[in-house]
Amino acid sequence: MKTNIVVLSILAIYFGLLATVYTVWSLIADGAMEWTGSLA
Repeated sequence: MKTNIVVLSILAIYFGLLATVYTVWSLIADGAMEWTGSLA
């Protein structure tokens, strides 16, 4: 049960960072989303 909690928290942190980076990236590179999709 503890391993599930650890995995879930790691996933939560990972997706939280991903969402933050994506939001900041889209704010900085607004209007340049065509080539950012090819990098992902």
